[in-house]
Amino acid sequence: MANLIIAERRQAMLAVEICDQGAGMVPEMMDRAFEPYFTTRPNRGGTELGLAVLAMPARNDEPSAS
Repeated sequence: MANLIIAERRQAMLAVEICDQGAGMVPEMMDRAFEPYFTTRPNRGGTELGLAVLAMPARNDEPSAS
């Protein structure tokens, strides 16, 4: 289960924080987390586009996702 928290809102900007109960990722994985087709769970199905697709709309207007 995950929690969605709107962390900050200013004019046309919005910061969103999503927390889950997962084990987390080591720093090397965090560096690649928004790359298309990167996965920490190979051979388990899915498109492996989750975080990359999430970040795409944000990148069109040049905000950041992390």
